[in-house]
Amino acid sequence: MNTFEIKITVKKRAAVRALLVSALQNMGISPSDFVITDSQKELAVSLYRATRAECQALVKNISKAFSGQVLINILRHAKKDWSTQWKTGWKPFPLTRSIYVVPLWQERRNIPSGKRPIFLETTSAFGTGLHETTRFTSQLIEFQKGKFQSFFDIGTGSGLLCIVAALNGARKIEAVDIDKDAITVARNNVRANGVSGVRFSATDIKTYKQSTQFDLVAANLITHDLLRLKSKIISYVRPGGRLIISGISLANLKLIKKEFGFLKEIKLMKVTEGKEWSALLFEKKL
Repeated sequence: MNTFEIKITVKKRAAVRALLVSALQNMGISPSDFVITDSQKELAVSLYRATRAECQALVKNISKAFSGQVLINILRHAKKDWSTQWKTGWKPFPLTRSIYVVPLWQERRNIPSGKRPIFLETTSAFGTGLHETTRFTSQLIEFQKGKFQSFFDIGTGSGLLCIVAALNGARKIEAVDIDKDAITVARNNVRANGVSGVRFSATDIKTYKQSTQFDLVAANLITHDLLRLKSKIISYVRPGGRLIISGISLANLKLIKKEFGFLKEIKLMKVTEGKEWSALLFEKKL
């Protein structure tokens, strides 16, 4: 019996990258149903279906939404191969100066000497650290080592940032994500890395009711959500605390700096820029 793969490839279009996963979810496709592989050159999203007809129906909708912006192929695989084949291309890699991400199914001897490992299993590269936005956020968390004890992760995904925060001194950690499947993955990853006491909530941050403020808050979201939720996000940072925002394409960096610059209660401390993405570190004034 065969399984069919829809492979969607995007090359060097930051705006399309940011919108593609959101569009798939709006089509009723859960993040647990697709595999993301992201590199500096291209983003590939794979979905698997039992019949070619199912694939063709999805391709029609995707093509309509992203006409001319993505390359779509339908591939056929033996059923025994597709569920694990994505793992073969994922190797250990450096996340920060001191942390290495290692696939959970690989042997621990693959950890470079002197590096602290994070063992991770997820089908979403946006949560593994392969994507610039997650990597920059992790590096800024490490940059704050010794300056925070409480941490709030908005849009936690795989839970990677919670683990990074724990390795850098956080003792109280909370995390939210709108997707229940992501919360399940995050709980498993946190447990696999020996991090305990993390409070997870499967909820939309827009309606999340929490009066606690934190030393460090991270929000790795798309630009639209950062802008519409900026006041809500900042409300979770204690006076004197720090805020990291990421998920910002270079094309939107000027807009984000301008809009967050209007907020008198915070000041910009650091900007990290890559080839296509950026992250910002703010301090909330006393």
